[in-house]
Amino acid sequence: MRFPNGPLRRTESIAPHSARNAGHLRDLRGCTDLARTESLFLTMTNDELAERLVRATDDWICTAEPEDLLKVLTGGGLDASIVQLGDEISVFIELSDRRGLLSSVGILGGDLPADEALALYAQAWGASEPPADDEAQRVWLAGDAIAQEAARRHLQEDVEENVDLFVAVAEEWLRQRPGAT
Repeated sequence: MRFPNGPLRRTESIAPHSARNAGHLRDLRGCTDLARTESLFLTMTNDELAERLVRATDDWICTAEPEDLLKVLTGGGLDASIVQLGDEISVFIELSDRRGLLSSVGILGGDLPADEALALYAQAWGASEPPADDEAQRVWLAGDAIAQEAARRHLQEDVEENVDLFVAVAEEWLRQRPGAT
């Protein structure tokens, strides 16, 4: 990932977030043991805040339930929440129905219908074929470790390709926060 003012530096250890995730997270690059919030000081730059947003997104990807991964893959919905409490800023990545700068990150297939895109990606990933029914797709992704790992990797790659969106979120928040100059 490249930020306008320098490279993204990752110093956190790579470890599974919980025992429940231990099997599939060990092999994913970039998955960290971060909490979903990170406290930051108010003197941060756009790049520092964007870097925290990217890390929080990586953590969300590593710990997301399969049904949440599927929602992002087929319809998007990632959203950033940045909260200032006193001298600290907390960063959250969550699912939202609100359309924002990050809501299209991770969507499969561009102009293709979601079911068709999911089937094409599953085939490319070497995963089993997903069913057409939405509920059955959730069960499929939860039960197919290959598809789940590939979906997480796809989301991480899409985040890396769209760092400029995270920079834009950071710039917008820093510009609009109380006390901004």
